[in-house]
Amino acid sequence: MTDISKERQNEILEKALDWFAEHFESKELLDILHKHLDMTDLEIDFFGFDLPSVENTEQISLIHLHERDDDCYFYTNKPIGLFRAACIYQYNMSSNIDRLTLDSFISEFGEADLINETAFSIMSKSISLSEKIANVMEFDFENNQFNMCDRGNCKWNSFHLCDIGEAIDEATFNDKLSLSEQHKIFIEQLKGKEIIEPISSDESQIMSM
Repeated sequence: MTDISKERQNEILEKALDWFAEHFESKELLDILHKHLDMTDLEIDFFGFDLPSVENTEQISLIHLHERDDDCYFYTNKPIGLFRAACIYQYNMSSNIDRLTLDSFISEFGEADLINETAFSIMSKSISLSEKIANVMEFDFENNQFNMCDRGNCKWNSFHLCDIGEAIDEATFNDKLSLSEQHKIFIEQLKGKEIIEPISSDESQIMSM
């Protein structure tokens, strides 16, 4: 494993905290820094937080794309639900995984911004503390798996990517159905197909909050 200098670790942490300060309201940010990161008022002052007020209260989705040695982390400017995420995968991603880079898929999710792994990890672990984060999801193309944690219950649900793709095909086969009817079929198709297995250490940290 490559060693990372203390200076570089601090640089990454400071950038992650700066990103937090730019995207979260003052009260939300203070709660995260105090309760989740266990920072004192002195430490918060040391990092120079001016706690700006962010007028936009629209929720976001945190998304991680993984394929072998390649990873891409970003957040959307509007929340992405399971049904839409499955549609994006089946219609725009599944047939292009082997020929396109991961970051080329970001635009399929609408307005979105790249973040680094450290910021993604900190934000993911704060899902139960921040009303701004609607959910966290991972498309693991290497292992054909989709993982999602919703803020409503902070519980991870996992499915094989092929199963969510097939469920979308079944739900959208009849284009005369309403969106709510398609969604109902989609959910019915996924019943009993959730993957029950030990989750990763990163995911368990989020669930334990």
